[in-house]
Amino acid sequence: MVTLHGSILRSALLAPLVAIVTLATTAAPTHADGNGAVSYTQTFKDQTTSFPVGPPCVPDGMLYETYNMVFHVTINNAGDVWATGTMEGSFTFVPSDKTLPTYTGHATDWFGESDNRQNAVMHSTFNAQAHAPDGSHLDMHETFHYSVSATGVTVAFDNVSC
Repeated sequence: MVTLHGSILRSALLAPLVAIVTLATTAAPTHADGNGAVSYTQTFKDQTTSFPVGPPCVPDGMLYETYNMVFHVTINNAGDVWATGTMEGSFTFVPSDKTLPTYTGHATDWFGESDNRQNAVMHSTFNAQAHAPDGSHLDMHETFHYSVSATGVTVAFDNVSC
């Protein structure tokens, strides 16, 4: 069974997320009635990306993905922010060692963030399933959470199961 490491996947999300925030700031906002909140939603279709992956969880290789994503942000007059996104698509993992099989499959990811002057929380769930021609398969689930309370208590975990 091949495992994709959580920090590798988290890094893979950063590039699209930066692009989303950049593009979303140019999108036409929607104003909520009376409370001064501003919201915007950005949709991406058939996006592609690739990046290297490697030990300790998988052999050296490249991951290629094609995905769709919806990203939504709301900001109110107090500066409180809520952001959420959903990504879904297909991927192929190609090991550098050509004696190892190539895996193809499907992945989904949901992520969100809530921030205000007193606390913050970031969280995500990721699921992937893939198969190789030799019959081997990949099943992965990741749950990530990071929060800081108004008193400064931090809770963080990144659980990956395969």
